[in-house]
Amino acid sequence: MWIYSPEEAVIAIGYATRKNGKREAQEFLEKLYQEGKKREYAKFASLFKMMKDSGKISNPEDFKFLQDGIYEFREHHGPYRLYCFKDEGKIFLTHGCKKRFGKQRENEEIEKAKIIRHEDLEHRSK
Repeated sequence: MWIYSPEEAVIAIGYATRKNGKREAQEFLEKLYQEGKKREYAKFASLFKMMKDSGKISNPEDFKFLQDGIYEFREHHGPYRLYCFKDEGKIFLTHGCKKRFGKQRENEEIEKAKIIRHEDLEHRSK
């Protein structure tokens, strides 16, 4: 499922799908909105639009490479993160979370993103 499809974007953005059919990033964004965190939701929507239109984010702190092909969109000066990966010139959102401090916790989120990436690539190759 696409936020911005390949036909309408410089870089398409979609949701990674787990083997159980869940789209954790989509659920995360919907929950932000439903819980009244509309400013945070709007910030991510703005970042996605910027990426869709130009293929890049003007502030490198708002979209950055972490490791092993995993990136994060972040709400600048805010606690929320959306993890993602690139495949064939497209971005796939894996999941989101409220930032937990500490390198070990960040590594746990990166590992989760890698697992979701693996499941999504298997799902799309069928």
